[in-house]
Amino acid sequence: MYDLLKGKLEGLQGELTSFAQALLRTRSLTRDESSAAALVEKQMRALDFDSVTTDGFGNVVGVLHGVEDGPNLLLASHLDTVAPGDEASWPGSPWSGRIENGKLHGLGAADCKGGLAAQVFAAGLLKRSLLPLRGNLIVAATVAEENGISVGMRGLIEFTLKEMGLRPEYAVLGEPTDLGLYYGHDGRAEMDIRLRSNNPFHVADAADLVSNGMGDTDPAAAVQAMLMGKPHFEDSHGIRCATIGVERRLGLEEAVDGVVGRMRHEAERLAQLAGAVEVDVAVRERAETMPSGLVVQVKRVTHAWSTDPFSPLLSRARQALSAAGCAVRPANGSFRVWAWAPPAACCPTSFTSRPSATAQVARRGTQPERISGDRQDRGVHLRNRGYGPWLGGHPSLRLDPRRDLTAIQGDVMRIIVFNCGSSSLKYRLIEMPGEKELAGGEAERVGPKDCRASSHSPPGGRQEGNHRGGDA
Repeated sequence: MYDLLKGKLEGLQGELTSFAQALLRTRSLTRDESSAAALVEKQMRALDFDSVTTDGFGNVVGVLHGVEDGPNLLLASHLDTVAPGDEASWPGSPWSGRIENGKLHGLGAADCKGGLAAQVFAAGLLKRSLLPLRGNLIVAATVAEENGISVGMRGLIEFTLKEMGLRPEYAVLGEPTDLGLYYGHDGRAEMDIRLRSNNPFHVADAADLVSNGMGDTDPAAAVQAMLMGKPHFEDSHGIRCATIGVERRLGLEEAVDGVVGRMRHEAERLAQLAGAVEVDVAVRERAETMPSGLVVQVKRVTHAWSTDPFSPLLSRARQALSAAGCAVRPANGSFRVWAWAPPAACCPTSFTSRPSATAQVARRGTQPERISGDRQDRGVHLRNRGYGPWLGGHPSLRLDPRRDLTAIQGDVMRIIVFNCGSSSLKYRLIEMPGEKELAGGEAERVGPKDCRASSHSPPGGRQEGNHRGGDA
């Protein structure tokens, strides 16, 4: 089957490249994506999608119908781009779409018109190959993503696909991920803290206390967990009001209502030090006008999501990379999950493909904003933070050597498991699949000078020794 698809793809390469260049030459700033949407709709029809429609939000949706029931797969990328900034700083026009040294250049080439072109032609390739599908394949070009709340994607999932009778079980997002395969993203909420009083001095003092007392001021943090804006003051009918904008990252298990409640409690505690001041905290809402003219009232919240890194979906993604001749190896980057007190970072497992369309993969997920975190080579990392094993930023995942784990790098996966007590530590290094124990050991009476540690590497003997507390 792969050889068949590869042969058909060679005949589509020229069309694919021309389509990607045409997308880059079509300006599509947020909420001004109509021209790019028309281009995508025309291309989907040329590739003979079974159905093509542009919904009320401005999203373009193309579908290939399966010949039998099965899980529905959604391929999704956004049409809009950020503004180019200072055009004089570009080596050429931001909308040139030129190819140089085998690379496509232009505004949105990576984020994410290149991914969109690849997804549209992936469906076209399947159509021309006449391969029967089990379940439906949905390709969506969405609008209004770069504003940070993915209004187009929300409308697609909550309204358009429901009206079409389609419910995706899986989604592959065409976002740039530094050529890695990611399976999660933290969330984000924008809120306003409002302080009111008939005493302007109390409001000014309270605003200062809240801004300085609640802000994330760790300059060493790679990504800030909470950012607070400067207070904005206004007077109305003898009442002084201060509004402080807040951007807050959300973890996997965090409900935004709970975050708002905790922030209100903390703001009230600080504000009362200044005097009698009324405090309110609410999620920010804003009216968004879609390219179609539809006006949508949207809360500025996106939720964190994660997919089990050992799920069949991720296993097949790695197999696909390998079949295409791409290296499956750790990529640069990290996925962070944030708790109430910053920073609460965990290290992920990620994968690299060659410079083509890369993806974020989710099960029943919605489109994230972007992957964030520090940039350094990552392999498989496990970090015990006192809450049990954490793997790849997934706080609920517990390691079970009896699971049918898929190798992350090559055909072998090595897992180190720690069991930490109040004064002891045990570990095992296990090779999967096969549950082969490569090494193990333990330390007792951790801390005191008579701390005792031992290790072994089956089949072999044990090594024991006494260590001072500072060395243990």
